Amino acid sequence: FPVTIAAVGKSAVTASFEDSIKGKRVLVVEDNMMNVMVIRQFLQKWGVITEIALNGKEGISRLEEANYDAILMDIHMPEMDGIVATRAIRSLGLGRTVPIIALTAGVLREEQEKCMEAGMNEIMTKPLNPDKFRNLLMKYL
Repeated sequence: FPVTIAAVGKSAVTASFEDSIKGKRVLVVEDNMMNVMVIRQFLQKWGVITEIALNGKEGISRLEEANYDAILMDIHMPEMDGIVATRAIRSLGLGRTVPIIALTAGVLREEQEKCMEAGMNEIMTKPLNPDKFRNLLMKYL
């Protein structure tokens, strides 16, 4: 069977991406179980170790117990939202340098500014675009 160069190139890029992030640890702080399932499915497919926290308080507790290579942080959650949690993480020195990527359905400029002011590194809109999600992971992991 002939193999096209485009097919080889794509699989090599995919393999390289997966090799570079395999075994990395990501904390997903998200209260919507459907979103958790989708995110976990992507991450596990790529070999990323995934842990879940259902709100900001839980996320902070997890950071006190373990180190992560990145945090995916929902903005709107009960008990403690993502902006408050990110400020706490940055001010407490927990994961001071760990990349925090905001997950939000809203893309209002005001909300984006609040995310960045709180210490988040990027904003990813929901529903997740697989290519954009992959590119963000490549950038930070």
